[in-house]
Amino acid sequence: MNTALLQQSRTRYLPRAAALLVAIIALLLAAAPALGLRPFWVFQGFGLGLLSCLVITLVSVLALLWGLFKRNKAIVLNALLAAVIAVSPILVSMFILGPDKLSAPPIHDISTDLEEPPTFTAARALRTEQENSLDYEGARVAAIQRRAYPDIRPLLSKLAPAVALAQAVKTARHLHWRLLDVDPVAGRLEASESTRIFGFTDDIAVRIRPRGRGSRIDIRSVSRVGVGDFGANADRVRRFIRAFGH
Repeated sequence: MNTALLQQSRTRYLPRAAALLVAIIALLLAAAPALGLRPFWVFQGFGLGLLSCLVITLVSVLALLWGLFKRNKAIVLNALLAAVIAVSPILVSMFILGPDKLSAPPIHDISTDLEEPPTFTAARALRTEQENSLDYEGARVAAIQRRAYPDIRPLLSKLAPAVALAQAVKTARHLHWRLLDVDPVAGRLEASESTRIFGFTDDIAVRIRPRGRGSRIDIRSVSRVGVGDFGANADRVRRFIRAFGH
C-alpha cells in the first residue's frame, strides 16, 4: 500500500471519531441530570470533550493540507468533514457564551459592597469542604471586580427597610431563586440558584440597611464551584436590581 492510500485509509476514520466525540458530549449534557452526575464532573467532562474536539480539528486541518498537497480528493473530503464535525461544539459553545462571558475575569464572588460584603449563614451549611469558601477574599477580588464590573453598585431604594425586605423576597421568588433563609430582624435573606447549563448552584445574600427614609440594599452572589463564573454572578446581581424596580 503506497503512502497516499495509507493516508486515505487513516483519514476515513477522522469523521467517525469526530462524530462519536460530539455524540458523547451531547449525551453527557442530556443524561447528566438523570444520572445524578455532579455538575463539576459534567463540566470537566465537557471541557475535556471540547479539548478533544480541538485536537481532532487540528489533525483534520493537517490532513486537509496533506490531501491538497497530494491532490487526493478522498483525503481532502474526509479531513474537511471531520474538521466541520469536530469544530461544531466549539463554535456552538462560543456562540452560547458570547465574547463578554469568555472574557470574564477569573473570580466567582461578586458583591455590591466591596468593603463589607453581605455574609452567609444558611448557605454555609450546604457547602462541602471541596466547594468554594464563602469567606470574602478581600482586596484582590475587590480590585478585579472594580475593573471588570464598575456598574455593580448598591441599590438605593425609597422603600423603608421592612418594605424593602418584603420586596426583595418577592423579587427572589420572581427570579425563581430557592429561598434558604429570611431574617426580618437582621434585614437579610439568603437564596440559591442553579444555572441552566451544567446545573451549577450559586448562593446569594441580600442585606438591607436603613438609609435616611429609605434603604440601601446590597447583594452578593458566590459560586459553589469553579475559579471563574463566565460573568454569571454579576449578571445575577444585575437581574435582581432590575427586577426589584425601586
